[in-house]
Amino acid sequence: MTHLYKAAAAAVASIALIAGASAASAQSLGFNLAGQDVTATGQLIQNVDYPGVIQTTCDVSIYGTVAADGSKIVFSSYDGAKAPGDGGNLACSESLKFPITVTASAANQINMDDFDVGTRGGPCRELNYKLAYSGNTATFSGQPFGYQGLCNASGGLTLTADSNGAAVNIVTLP
Repeated sequence: MTHLYKAAAAAVASIALIAGASAASAQSLGFNLAGQDVTATGQLIQNVDYPGVIQTTCDVSIYGTVAADGSKIVFSSYDGAKAPGDGGNLACSESLKFPITVTASAANQINMDDFDVGTRGGPCRELNYKLAYSGNTATFSGQPFGYQGLCNASGGLTLTADSNGAAVNIVTLP
């Protein structure tokens, strides 16, 4: 019995060591430029499947800060205007709700915790809204979201540091 007990104890210890090594090697993702102010600039194209609402292309600058530990970006305000020649009728300067917290979930994907766009037809809201992220550009997929999938957003935003224009990249945090 003693031999079986020692073998079982050795097996449990081995499993614990493997589990501990796996936990230690599991690292979280975040962003470089920790603690810096950043801006996401580009075009956000809004559309709502609601009578009388026409797709609107907005040129936007969204302002935020990378957390001191690099774990997230919190966006708190923005400027937006209709793209030249756009005939849409959705608001470009007051439709986004803040704060918007962004985290990295993969080397090529970011998540917005709460993407909330206000429209005359009601809010277009999605929790954990996923965007492709390549280089330092977030791309909206155009897939339906919000109440009964009546809303969609497409376009791309480039994230850079306000101080020197450096790219905001996804990194492995220590």
